[in-house]
Amino acid sequence: MPTTATPVKSTATRKTRTRRAKKTTTPINKTVAKPIVEKTVVKEVVKRRNITELNGFELVLLPLIYLEGFVKEVLRDTGKIK
Repeated sequence: MPTTATPVKSTATRKTRTRRAKKTTTPINKTVAKPIVEKTVVKEVVKRRNITELNGFELVLLPLIYLEGFVKEVLRDTGKIK
C-alpha cells in the first residue's frame, strides 16, 4: 500500500495582492472657466399716487398698514420683539 504524506501547514502569512489601476488614455479637461459676470441692477421707479386717486379697498387698507407699523415700533421700544 502506498503511504500518503500528511500536508504540512505553512506558518508564514501570505501578502494580500492588490490590483493596479489601468492608465487612462482620455485627455484631462484643461478648459479655463469663464469669469462670472455680474448683472447691474436697474431700479424701477415707483409711482406714488395721491390719496384722492386711491380706490375704496386701498383706502381701507391704508390705516391698517400704518397701524401695523406703529404697533411694531411700540413693541420694539418696549423690548417685546427684536
